[in-house]
Amino acid sequence: MDDGQSQNTTSPIPEPIVKPVEVKKSFPILTVILVLFLILSLAGTGYLAYQNMQLTKQITQMKVTPIPTAYVSPNPISYTSPTPTSTADPTAGWKSYTWQGFSFKYPNDWDLNTRNSIGSIEELVVTPKNQPNDPGVTSLFVEVMTEDQNIKYNLNIDMNTNTQFEEWLNKPASNNTQERKFKLVNSKLGDLDAVQFVSQTLSGDPTEPSYNVNTWLNKDKVNYYFVLGPDKERVNQFLPIYNQILSTFKFTN
Repeated sequence: MDDGQSQNTTSPIPEPIVKPVEVKKSFPILTVILVLFLILSLAGTGYLAYQNMQLTKQITQMKVTPIPTAYVSPNPISYTSPTPTSTADPTAGWKSYTWQGFSFKYPNDWDLNTRNSIGSIEELVVTPKNQPNDPGVTSLFVEVMTEDQNIKYNLNIDMNTNTQFEEWLNKPASNNTQERKFKLVNSKLGDLDAVQFVSQTLSGDPTEPSYNVNTWLNKDKVNYYFVLGPDKERVNQFLPIYNQILSTFKFTN
């Protein structure tokens, strides 16, 4: 072999170029789960804390009423209910008088007499004792007149019939005290409705001054009149007793 021949030369083998492999970053799923769990835990804890605070507040505001326990006395004491006291009857012990189918009571210090008023019509006169004569004795006059008798003797023509009586019952009390007749109030005679009114003279009348409180009942075409008069000052003085007398009125038949 020719030494001059060119010697086989071996070219160096180039090193392969190694490209770096790109490592794809994996999504941190575990981290996300842990974060979500932490958030939910905090939210749940906060909610429970809020609910606990509200419950504590409601309990604080509630008023718990203790249930009373019964107490049994070792020595029971008997209790007697007091007897109610009844109001004393102001007419107890008064005199009683029966006349014309009814009765009533009057005080022991009043005198009762009968007299004829017109024709054969009888009238009761019940008078408080020990009255001075000036300006005039005041009495309770009781009259029973049928509608026909009133017409016959021209008495009480405007206060006679049942129709007139019903009209007076239904009219209101009057505020005009300067009328010759004005209504005071509806009253009672026994269990029946009656009318209480004033009849009076007015200034300038030619007759003697007169002031009377009347209680009138019309029943079965019969008129019952209870008249207290004629002195105004004494009428007002005796008016409470007059009404007490009327409260004892009873029909006997």
